[in-house]
This record gives sequence, C-alpha cells and structure tokens, in this order.
Amino acid sequence: MGLQIRSPAAQIKTLSFAHPSAATTKKLPFVLNAKTFIPLNSAASAAANEHVYECELSGAEKTAGQAWAVGETLYFDPATGKFTKTAGALVACGYCGEAMLSGDTTTGLVVFRGF
Repeated sequence: MGLQIRSPAAQIKTLSFAHPSAATTKKLPFVLNAKTFIPLNSAASAAANEHVYECELSGAEKTAGQAWAVGETLYFDPATGKFTKTAGALVACGYCGEAMLSGDTTTGLVVFRGF
C-alpha cells in the first residue's frame, strides 16, 4: 500500500516548490538542504510540486532489524529509501508514534517533522 498520510487535511503542512536537480516520486521522501520532504505527486526535475513537511504518516518503508519505541527520533535514509532510528550522518525527520518490532518492514504511526 505504501506511505499513507494520516493527518486531517488541516494539520498537513506543505510547501510548493520545484526540486532544483532531481525528479521526485509521489510519496517517496527526499532530503534537500538538510530538510526532509514528501512529494504529493511525481514531477520532473525543476517542475513545481507540493511537498509535505509536517504530518502523521504510516506504511512507509522501515529498516528491518530495528525495534522502535514510542518517542524515538527517526531519520530518512535516502540511500535505502527507508526510515531508520540509526542517525549516522542522516537528518532527523520525526518521531516514532507506535512501537514497532524488529521484523516489521513498514512503519506504524510516525510523527513526521521535515524541519
């Protein structure tokens, strides 16, 4: 089913802009200038699009082998296209809103905060 935005419309915060150097894929997060965004539509490079920077979401790909506890800081890894709790050089983009088991491959509730 893929990433689902679960917030009521009035709580979803978006920005309209064109990614300057890459095409974007609907609901596949990306990092730009140390901020994480979720495009609402697929768009070519330099084409205007709506991008979510704050919402509640679920069903996104999760790094397997990690158990997540409520409140843990989460990161999006552009290299794998998955959310993770391992920081490394990644940018924080939210918090775990629902405990997840290490075998889970998709997220439960995530409180997404792109910046």
